[in-house]
Amino acid sequence: MKAVILAFTLKDQDFDKIAEAVKSVKNFVGEDYIVIHGFMPRAEVIEKGFDTKVVDLLESTFDIRLNMYKDGKPLRKEMVEVGVKLNARVVVVGEIRDGVKEEVDMYVENGLTILQKLLA
Repeated sequence: MKAVILAFTLKDQDFDKIAEAVKSVKNFVGEDYIVIHGFMPRAEVIEKGFDTKVVDLLESTFDIRLNMYKDGKPLRKEMVEVGVKLNARVVVVGEIRDGVKEEVDMYVENGLTILQKLLA
């Protein structure tokens, strides 16, 4: 099984375009992949009263997911460590900024391949 790390921010980006791009990532990775991400888990999303659309998207798109989020934050350092061990590809959807930029910088520093899907 291969691994892909999925990274995107919702800030100032159209969710429908993000969703379309994420679904196209599924076509790219196929069936034999584990998807690693650092998005808030469903229980916390509901507890905070947020919309579940990101969780719904990830759960409905990818069968095997590793959620690397704990105590209110993504586990970026740990995602890099796991990504390196699994020789993961990193797929960034949309703009590389904010927390996504922090992640990408760490992935590049550790030699992971970065693929970016731009939003139309």
